[in-house]
Amino acid sequence: MSANAGGALGGPVALAGLGAMGGAMAKVLAASGASVRLWNRTAATAEALAAAIGPNAVVAATPAQAAVDAAFAIANVSGEDAVRAVCLGADGLIAGRGRDTTASQLAR
Repeated sequence: MSANAGGALGGPVALAGLGAMGGAMAKVLAASGASVRLWNRTAATAEALAAAIGPNAVVAATPAQAAVDAAFAIANVSGEDAVRAVCLGADGLIAGRGRDTTASQLAR
């Protein structure tokens, strides 16, 4: 997976959930020079956002794939079941994150 330079952040940022908040975060981070790894339950949403952002964005097949070697892994999903799946599932952010990855869940 490319887009792994993180600039001042120390590595890429994994974003799972690309609605209003997650999509905006991805755009701002990429505009600042950060590499973003994008995952969304609807793959077309992640693909469209990556195309709009350009080379600083790549689409991941799973939240875990997005989180591999990421400096930050951020979930932007709502609902208890969605949070559990995206963060704690077998293919969730926590499963893929490295020892030094900071993980956060921002939506409710």
